[in-house]
Amino acid sequence: MSGLFWLWQKTGDATYWDRLLATLKLVNNSFHDSQGGEFYYSVTDQTRQPVCQDSLKGTQWKASYHALRGLVLVEEWLAAVKYGKQPVVQV
Repeated sequence: MSGLFWLWQKTGDATYWDRLLATLKLVNNSFHDSQGGEFYYSVTDQTRQPVCQDSLKGTQWKASYHALRGLVLVEEWLAAVKYGKQPVVQV
């Protein structure tokens, strides 16, 4: 998500903006567990539903920290753009 945001910022190419919105929509509609919280690790290709309701939400490659950090940073960057400020990269 952050890569799409910065590609859009640096190039002005609306394709990256459209892909960012599509990614956020997919994450919200398919990976987000609205009842139990957090995000599923995997969804099926066909239905975009969690592989199973007891599906892992974290592994050595995906932790709650990464999902939260990614969403918070994109939200901050979008707010900066909305209010005419320069988005800041936080490392």
